[in-house]
Amino acid sequence: MRNLLKALILLINFVSIIFTAMIPQLSQIKVSKRVFNNKIVKVYERRYAEKKSTHALLFYTGANSLIPGDIYSNFINSLNNYNFSVIIAPNNQKANNLLLDNIINEYKSIIPLSHSSGYINAINTINTFDTIKNAIFLDPVDNSLLYKKIPRNINSKIQNVLIINAEKSYRWSLYPLQIPFIPFFSLDIKKFKEELSNNNDNNNDNNNDNRKNINININKIEETNFGHSDILDTLWSDLMHVTLSRGNKNRDQDYLNLYIQRISEQIINFINENDLKDDNINENDLKEDNISPSSEE
Repeated sequence: MRNLLKALILLINFVSIIFTAMIPQLSQIKVSKRVFNNKIVKVYERRYAEKKSTHALLFYTGANSLIPGDIYSNFINSLNNYNFSVIIAPNNQKANNLLLDNIINEYKSIIPLSHSSGYINAINTINTFDTIKNAIFLDPVDNSLLYKKIPRNINSKIQNVLIINAEKSYRWSLYPLQIPFIPFFSLDIKKFKEELSNNNDNNNDNNNDNRKNINININKIEETNFGHSDILDTLWSDLMHVTLSRGNKNRDQDYLNLYIQRISEQIINFINENDLKDDNINENDLKEDNISPSSEE
């Protein structure tokens, strides 16, 4: 299984290099590179953005952040359109620490954003930097039992968490046969919240502080009609749809872009402390019966 994953990642990297060379960057978006601990970190942001007034999303991609950010280009572009800077976090904790040390005061705030098992790396960062108050997890996968370094003692300073689950990744079906892509390692939100609360209790006791726990705000959104890989660019999203990870029946890119835009809107509402309901793209716009004849299965 690990050899298969490595082969898939090599293929993704190869195709991503080709597509990146073929597709010119949009003029209003600039892509820069920084190097930390010999790891290249890509930064996507609006060309004339004022960093001090810009939120930076530190993006931990899937497969424990080994998957290149290039296959999320539509999603990243959507986030850029909402004035976020997007920094692709490397799969190297030392490089991440050096990166955070360098950018922690550059932006209005630094917010970890993870997809799939990138959650593990995001938690390691949250544990290291207690200035981080908000975090966003897309289909969080806790596969820490497969690795020697298990993230524990989740930072008690975290105050707000947004979890967005693509529900098709968790769904069982006998007819038609559908096996969930995330059956066993999905994040246990109840346990996650208990860990945060317990840490707050311990910290309050250690500091002889009689205050009650801070109110940890966990928002969970369920995207009923979408799968784990629908957030990826078309080539990879469609490949996963017909192999490992069932997605929405409508494979038209314009339609999937609406889903990506909706996720971006939910993120900006969360950061702006709105009620997560004021989206221009609502769930009724993304029902599976909104399928063009050419995209039906």
